[in-house]
Amino acid sequence: MDEIHKLIDEIINMQKELFYSIKPIVINIIKSRSKDTIIIEKYLDILLNMNIEEAHELFFVLCDYYSTFDKESSEFYLNEYKEIYEDEIIK
Repeated sequence: MDEIHKLIDEIINMQKELFYSIKPIVINIIKSRSKDTIIIEKYLDILLNMNIEEAHELFFVLCDYYSTFDKESSEFYLNEYKEIYEDEIIK
């Protein structure tokens, strides 16, 4: 059981490292008002698949920005989030 907990901790730490490496990129996408949907969706996919709170918060910020010029795609990502994390949202 200790090995499983150790593995989970390693995965979480790797996700946190990835998060902190992409956070400035995502913030720059928003600040520069980029409309590059391929890049935006790439980072939405990455953030969506991270199970850490900070990533979820940044996911919503990026989704909100995305909705300013592509409401439909933004809603798609919000629906994906709900499908994946619905049980956690209800709690």
